[in-house]
Amino acid sequence: MAYYGRFYRSAMYPVLRHFNRTLVAWAMMKFQRLKGRKMRASELLRTLAKTRPPQFVHWQRGMVGDFA
Repeated sequence: MAYYGRFYRSAMYPVLRHFNRTLVAWAMMKFQRLKGRKMRASELLRTLAKTRPPQFVHWQRGMVGDFA
């Protein structure tokens, strides 16, 4: 992330987008109330990304959109 994020930032977007979508799938499996509710899981992670950006490096750098 240090190299491509600095010199070729746009190459990181598909990877980080995939990571965010994987987090949504994980949240849907982890929490019973989110099972089968992709939009609710996306909203939960979007809220977490805005309130707690230190959780993940790409959230700190501003890649918080495109969860669904």
